[in-house]
Amino acid sequence: ITEGRRAEEALRESEMLFRSLVENINDLILNMDETSTFTYVSPKSQDILGYAPEELLGKTPCDFMPPGKAERVGLRLAALLADPGPGILFEWTMLHRNGATVTLDVSGTPVYDPMGDFTGYRVVCRDITERVRATKRVAQWKSFLYSVVNNIPSMVFVQEVEEGTFVFSNEAAGAFLGMTREEMTGKQAGDLFSPEMAALFGDGYREVQDQLTVLEEQIHLPDGRILFLKKIPIFDSRGMLRYMLGIAEDVTTGR
Repeated sequence: ITEGRRAEEALRESEMLFRSLVENINDLILNMDETSTFTYVSPKSQDILGYAPEELLGKTPCDFMPPGKAERVGLRLAALLADPGPGILFEWTMLHRNGATVTLDVSGTPVYDPMGDFTGYRVVCRDITERVRATKRVAQWKSFLYSVVNNIPSMVFVQEVEEGTFVFSNEAAGAFLGMTREEMTGKQAGDLFSPEMAALFGDGYREVQDQLTVLEEQIHLPDGRILFLKKIPIFDSRGMLRYMLGIAEDVTTGR
């Protein structure tokens, strides 16, 4: 067997291994030439985008993107193709055959021929559509909860237990205490209140640290007002006490 034949067989084996790999992973593999035209598309395109590989060959990523996204990606691709770097990493928003948007996490590696000339990029695309949607839902839910907590009539504040600093207070707490959220955030009770008031807040989070349970009490303020205060321990994912949530109502007679 000649050296040429051995080289051909080794090349065929390498190609078979490559195709076996890319056709059996969950990521979409693409080869783009120096004009950003697809020259290879793995079968995963059918699952991710609803198109068979042959339907994408000869097209560019921008052909399957919403107009606004296509323009921005086209400009970035042009810059990358004009001056190839060690790799690319960004997101593509593409259109599925059914019209739905698909978000892909894209990484690419420049490809060179045996003479060292740049011939395009080999691109790996991971479908992160559900992750992006979940992140958006969490952000929307946080915004909703923030709006609710910030506008309820009860006073709400959160102290970080290690240092006793305030990390959140709602509008009602600020109005009652006569200061803004910005003035309270990052400060300890001793930085903000008289010694008597500071002791009330300081004792609150220390009690929660000691007992690790929900505590309720009436607090008589120096100015004669009475608060009903619930102190709730908040734990992190490791079960460590991280914050004290305080919820208070003014129960002064006649108010």
